[in-house]
Amino acid sequence: VSVHSFPQGELLHAFRRGAIPASIYHLAFSSCLPPHDGAASGAGAAAATAQAAAALLSSSAMLCAVSSSGTVHVWSLDAQRGAVGGRAVGGGGGLTGGSFSLLSPSSLLAGERAFAQAKLPPLTRAVAALRPSTSDANEMTMLVLTERGIFYSFRLDALRGGDGVLQDERRVGLVDS
Repeated sequence: VSVHSFPQGELLHAFRRGAIPASIYHLAFSSCLPPHDGAASGAGAAAATAQAAAALLSSSAMLCAVSSSGTVHVWSLDAQRGAVGGRAVGGGGGLTGGSFSLLSPSSLLAGERAFAQAKLPPLTRAVAALRPSTSDANEMTMLVLTERGIFYSFRLDALRGGDGVLQDERRVGLVDS
């Protein structure tokens, strides 16, 4: 997944979602997530960790992608700020001289791996969004709604990322009027 500036077409980020080909069903940016409402509790290291997580959530933009492999990937745009594939942002790719230049396969493989992810049944078309957790400053919540009307809520670690933990799963029905 490549992110380019508009209107210049400069390559800003290159992210890797996996080695097996898959279709991307949905992309969502979450720019400047609001900070957690609750105050950090505890003292010392615990308070510093909570403050770091709150700072990450309030300053970081995240990119979320739902793919046909059944994985919802989350990347931190700030994790790659200033570099793509080990070189300065803007090098090699994007609009150059009025024509589009494709990224090489090696640059795609060098892209940043997902910060966090959650699994859905394969071939599930869905939309996803991220928001700060309402209960813990060190967490964020990923909300997913599938085309079959299944709603999922996953808890994600805002500092370490990793696999999302399923918190809720329900069927959402349409109400006839």
